[in-house]
Amino acid sequence: MLLALRELGLSVQDYLRQLLSPFLATGAMAFSVLVVARMLTSDVEPLAQMAIEIGAGALTYASALLVLDRRVSADIKTIARDLFATAKA
Repeated sequence: MLLALRELGLSVQDYLRQLLSPFLATGAMAFSVLVVARMLTSDVEPLAQMAIEIGAGALTYASALLVLDRRVSADIKTIARDLFATAKA
């Protein structure tokens, strides 16, 4: 891996800095899924419980990533703008 980073011109510190936001968002997602799983009662159907947990995890991950990483927010705004411009054309 060090050889690949050297070839790309990245330091280990820069590489790890790029991974910080996704790791923090993953931690927040895992925490939210665990909290939701504990809050759901046993009379919820397993398929419904899984769908609720997936939704909560996805929403938490996306929200955390948007807050933690400004580049992701800028990319999403650009994609949304391009999609709406294409739809209007």
